[in-house]
Amino acid sequence: MAQPRKPSATPRFKVGDMVRIEPGVPDPDFADIPPGGGAGTIEAFEEVKDRIDCEVGWDRKALDAMHPVYKERCERDGLELRGYPGTIPGRGDGL
Repeated sequence: MAQPRKPSATPRFKVGDMVRIEPGVPDPDFADIPPGGGAGTIEAFEEVKDRIDCEVGWDRKALDAMHPVYKERCERDGLELRGYPGTIPGRGDGL
């Protein structure tokens, strides 16, 4: 049986990298409703407890595909649509 891989302490991506978020990957702020997947460019990173969040500048197609409830929650909670959905627990899961 293969040994589980330990996550690295740093993300495998850098600011300016283009990324694709797979559909169904949850947003850490709204785990019950995924943003819908899409592509964009990493704009910044932020350490939050035991994870690293990245701010993604979504392309128009990704923004248009986001569920209306997801957009409403972001607006209600003062979150930018371009910030997050990409949690990187060390090794880039979801991205």
